[in-house]
Amino acid sequence: MHLVILVLFASIVHTTFREPEPEIVSSIEEPELDQYKFETATVLDEVGNDSDLNIASPSQAAATEIGREPQEPFDRRLDQEFVLTTQPVEERIVQPNQLDLTAEFDVTGTTEHTGGVEGAIDRLTNELAANLRENETTVLWLFDASLSLRNRRDAIADRFETIYAQLDELGVLDKKRLLTVAATYADKTNLLTEEATEDVAEVANKIRAIPDPDTSLENVVTAVSEVTNRFMAHRTKQRRNMMVIVVTDERGDDFQELESVIGKLKRYGIKVYCVGNAAPLGQTKELINWTYDDGFVEALPVDRGPETVFPELLALPFWGRGPARTLSSGFGPYGLTRLTAETGGLYLLAEETAKPFDPAVMRNYAPDYRPIAVVEAQLKKNLAKQALVRAAMLSQENDKRAALPRPRLVFPGENDTVLRQAITEAQKPMAVVDYQLQELAMILEQGLRDRDKLDSTRWRAEFDLAVGRVSALRARAYGYNTVLAEMKVSPKAFEDKKNNQWSLRPSNEIAGGPAVKKIGDTAREYLSRVVDEHPGTPWADLAAVELSTPMGWKWVEENDLVARFGPRAADPEVARLLLAEEEERRKEMPAEQIKPRERPKL
Repeated sequence: MHLVILVLFASIVHTTFREPEPEIVSSIEEPELDQYKFETATVLDEVGNDSDLNIASPSQAAATEIGREPQEPFDRRLDQEFVLTTQPVEERIVQPNQLDLTAEFDVTGTTEHTGGVEGAIDRLTNELAANLRENETTVLWLFDASLSLRNRRDAIADRFETIYAQLDELGVLDKKRLLTVAATYADKTNLLTEEATEDVAEVANKIRAIPDPDTSLENVVTAVSEVTNRFMAHRTKQRRNMMVIVVTDERGDDFQELESVIGKLKRYGIKVYCVGNAAPLGQTKELINWTYDDGFVEALPVDRGPETVFPELLALPFWGRGPARTLSSGFGPYGLTRLTAETGGLYLLAEETAKPFDPAVMRNYAPDYRPIAVVEAQLKKNLAKQALVRAAMLSQENDKRAALPRPRLVFPGENDTVLRQAITEAQKPMAVVDYQLQELAMILEQGLRDRDKLDSTRWRAEFDLAVGRVSALRARAYGYNTVLAEMKVSPKAFEDKKNNQWSLRPSNEIAGGPAVKKIGDTAREYLSRVVDEHPGTPWADLAAVELSTPMGWKWVEENDLVARFGPRAADPEVARLLLAEEEERRKEMPAEQIKPRERPKL
């Protein structure tokens, strides 16, 4: 019986499945990361000076030619589409979550005021120490090769050994724990050290021996990309921390690839630091005093700004005063500051040659360093922002073609015929002034309905200053034309027969009727609001300067020699001697002080 039962059990078949053994993989294929690729455009980026440059950042919307209809190119630029591309990367380290790479971050407050080159170096020493405590580190020093940076390069070379001595004292500088690479950049990138080294003295000597470039180009983004690619194995294979330190005094010329380079550095966790200058407020160029070998000093322009991706400051003169002062924005130029902010580094201000402002105050007026596509989207949502950027672009384009002329204020009065001829010539450029100011006023008026919706103190200060300054200049221009026309129709007689010329001086009495006075009231309203609501800022400073000059005009009779040399020239004999002395000084002026020199490539 038992045997029969066992035979029956043996005839029953049960099928089972076994999962295959896991396959061992030697390498992991990672998905490629999509990146935004931006079209290259040109930005009108200078206030009050000629400029052939832009912040040349991707998708930067500025039209190279703005005609009499500025709305069309601006709208077309804001409606540009961005093309998604992929970029393969080999030997990647572990990547952060995709959402971390594409999310928007608040990267304001990334500019630090260090109190000079020494303060910047001390701050960098702290950053190096923090990286070394965490892991072995390779630091890539990139030096702007331009002549204007020679003194700063030498100062850093002098402190190079001190930096590493301080790190040694902190106990973070074991053998090969910190490796150094040095390179320069101009139109091309040049490695000073072919391999990463521990020999600090060798690096310092090579920095001091950097030759003068034969070009003024500064391809800083390209240099960052090339040098990080060259030593990427330190990050991917050796798993070392990597820092990039850019030392410069200008803003660079090649920001077309900024976004793609930022994406690469963020994927690999490479931070960029910059030791640089503050950007001049709303301007591209800043003047520096250059001393030639013979001791002659000349003010030459260098590219240091602006601090924003789009122009936000109008290019307007100050009538009745000397040239407008250059003001510091308190922040680095947009491209370099965005590069440091997005990668988790810092922009360290080593110098502010223009008038500085309190960093604690300016912290509330930081520029928008988000991606350009995000900034463009914000412009579309607010008419006041659109109007301000359009007006700034138009004013700067007008300034490049033909700067808004200053009115003639002194007129010869030997007789009525000479006076009328001089007035006629002075009236001719005022037609252009009137047209340009009306155009700016119409653009800004379109933004008034959204003025109260502006979402930052910076935008409110900038918009109110623009409306106030344009209104003030319009009131002055109308009043100027009125008093010239009245004098031309009915010339005044001199009360003092020794006088022989007429001068126009600012006055609180605005000529031109109620409409012009209303424009003046608008100017005072907006300018006063800027002063009251934004104290301690460059916009309040500019508004105060505009308010300090009355918007009307009055005639004052003068003697031309007294006006030129002072009260002593009222005596004809003294005036004759003063004229003779002036002529002698002109003859004695060394020829080399007036002949043109070959300007250095800064």
